[in-house]
Amino acid sequence: MKKEDIYNGITEIRDDLIEGAAKKRKKPKIWRSLVAAGLAAVIALGGFAVWRQWDAPRPGGEDPNHPAYEDPTDGDSQGETHPTQPADPHTPAPAQTLAAAVYPERPVFPAGSWGEEYDLWYENMRERQLTDAELSAMTDWNTAAVRTMLSGCGDGNVVCSPTNLYLALSMLSEITGGETRAQILEALGVESVEVLRAQVNRLWNALYNDDGTYSLTLANSLWLQNRWEYRQEPLDILSEDYYASSFSGEMGSEEYDAVLREWIDQNTGNFLSDKTRDLGFDMETVIALASTLYFADKWRSPFDGALTAPDVFHTPGGDVERDFLHKTYEGYVVRGDKFTAVELEFGTGGSMRFLLPKEGVEPEELLSDPAALKLLSGGEFTGAEFMDVTLSLPKFDISFDGDIMESMVKMGITDAFDRVKSDFSPVSETPLVVTHVFHASRVKIDEEGCEAAAYTLIIPATGLPWDYEDIELIFDRPFLFAVVSQSQPIFAGIVNEP
Repeated sequence: MKKEDIYNGITEIRDDLIEGAAKKRKKPKIWRSLVAAGLAAVIALGGFAVWRQWDAPRPGGEDPNHPAYEDPTDGDSQGETHPTQPADPHTPAPAQTLAAAVYPERPVFPAGSWGEEYDLWYENMRERQLTDAELSAMTDWNTAAVRTMLSGCGDGNVVCSPTNLYLALSMLSEITGGETRAQILEALGVESVEVLRAQVNRLWNALYNDDGTYSLTLANSLWLQNRWEYRQEPLDILSEDYYASSFSGEMGSEEYDAVLREWIDQNTGNFLSDKTRDLGFDMETVIALASTLYFADKWRSPFDGALTAPDVFHTPGGDVERDFLHKTYEGYVVRGDKFTAVELEFGTGGSMRFLLPKEGVEPEELLSDPAALKLLSGGEFTGAEFMDVTLSLPKFDISFDGDIMESMVKMGITDAFDRVKSDFSPVSETPLVVTHVFHASRVKIDEEGCEAAAYTLIIPATGLPWDYEDIELIFDRPFLFAVVSQSQPIFAGIVNEP
């Protein structure tokens, strides 16, 4: 993805923002449309700031040559903060770049060439591969995530992205502290945020691929309200280790919303465009963190479209007719006690596994089968037999979206959702608590290959303890009322008979 495509219309502003001092307690609103169709790839952090609102633009704006310009280092400011407020607070500001993620340079796959260029490409790819130790460090998380997320689906479809959840929770660990952070680190299977940071960076570099062979792209970004000031350190960490860009604009403006939607669509191959049509910021939003994952690859041996034909699929609710892919080939098969599994390779080294429960075995039972769970969570395709395989596989395009807070609690992350125990002190002096964790994934397969995308949405809100007394009011007898404007009772009355 080209920078000019992402940052079209985005102008540079000062990138030396540092921590402000004053605080303001305020309940942030979340999204204008808190529905799955408008939440693609967005992690909203409604408080990742110092909660200091910029009250007025500096005369002369940011131009030091303007006759009315005032140096921010003069007087009491001592150069400590640089506001991002536009000259006219009532005019929607264009999106501005605070920090642009710089992706590592990589050689492009030299199609048709087997010389020096190919050697450079192959060496770069080999150096980025995860080591056995790094893969082992992910095993517990992958197993727990698959088992927890796929459980309890009933008769419906369910799909998740353990990798996307891992990256999202890793970023959450960067803005939490104390026991809240410790629980996240324990769930992810790492000792410290520093170790996690290095591991995420390695994972990102190992997974990210857009060299002309196949697409597995990851992208992160922060979207800031230009009326507020932000601490620079978290932005630097997310930029350097998570390759996250930071933008500033007028929350609630169509211009800013359009840049967000374009950024998400470009980073997901427009695969989630139906979910971004109504996506936008509320004017009260302080900050949002967007994270995307997009994958597309072709089968090493595509299915013959001429063999695709309708057949019966037995659902829990009855038989339905679906188009089936058909193939006869020589390949490896794993036969477990409760399932049979095959693996179809993609053209560039990855694969997709399919596990068929034996007659009388429910799919969810395999989540308690160690051999099946190993295959589902990325373990080696061991114990396989080489066989002549006749495969019939239904084409499918399935998706899932929902609030997965309960799943996170089952995995040991509890304090982040507790108004008293949650600790977001690394990024905000105002108490915050996670109120929603939305996750959505979509996977589609056909004769040519597989396409998939996922997002995780984590929404913290102000975490001031709320302990309100319950009360019920039924106005079923005479009552009084008043209409007040500018502190004046412009209407008042008694209702004896409504």
